[in-house]
Amino acid sequence: MIAKTLNRLGRAARRYIATGRFGAAPSPIIDRFFGGKDCFFVQVGSNDGVRGDPLHNLIKANPRWRGIFIEPLDEAFEKLVTHYPADGQFAFERIAISNSHDEQWFYYVSRETIRETGLHDSAQGIGSLNRDHLLRNLTFAKSRATARLTKEPDAYISKKLVRCEPLMSVLNRHCVSQIDVFHVDAETYDYEIMRQIDFERFCPKLILYEHCALGDDMHAAASLLSRPAISASWPRPISASMSSIVCVPPAYGSAASINGRQRSQSDWVLAQA
Repeated sequence: MIAKTLNRLGRAARRYIATGRFGAAPSPIIDRFFGGKDCFFVQVGSNDGVRGDPLHNLIKANPRWRGIFIEPLDEAFEKLVTHYPADGQFAFERIAISNSHDEQWFYYVSRETIRETGLHDSAQGIGSLNRDHLLRNLTFAKSRATARLTKEPDAYISKKLVRCEPLMSVLNRHCVSQIDVFHVDAETYDYEIMRQIDFERFCPKLILYEHCALGDDMHAAASLLSRPAISASWPRPISASMSSIVCVPPAYGSAASINGRQRSQSDWVLAQA
């Protein structure tokens, strides 16, 4: 118990040194760097643009922000576009990101199923190209008796063929020249999408991804960002559990010095949410 408490305090201290925040929620950390400033974001897995979205309130509060929303499911996409102005400030892509130009099955829990079974609304956000990811979540929900799941878990999974494209194809189509914030929430595919970033062309100033569902890819994601071409060292995570990680890469702009500490060109920082 004492060791866990000390570890938790240590993570909070490292987080404060890196971001000026004791709290781990990603939105205040992102706001610290880009609140009131120009910002170009790319968001993969936008869902409806509101539910569980750490960027939504920041985008609404910062009229200088521009970016690309990427969401493959029709129902979520149609809600997404209603939440932001269609004035050229934002681009919307109804696709899934994969390694090739093709169509793939996308697995999800329909709104009708959620209503009928009493599943939590968050089930709308677990859609994935990985069917096993949904099966694990529904099996867990059934074991906890948190909903009226009277059938086998796979009976509650819907699927739809969606158009897929590589990430760089989308960025090239929109003539993206820089990325300030890269946010991916692709339910087990975060690493596969992050590895498509051309770090020689783009070095996102903040990367937000969901590590808790990555499995073995959790370590691969850390290794990706610690490659010599990107970062000469990889500090210990500020936190070791929960859902999301904000990666603050090398010194840039006003972030070159945080709380009086000069940041080196190889200094990536993790802030756990």
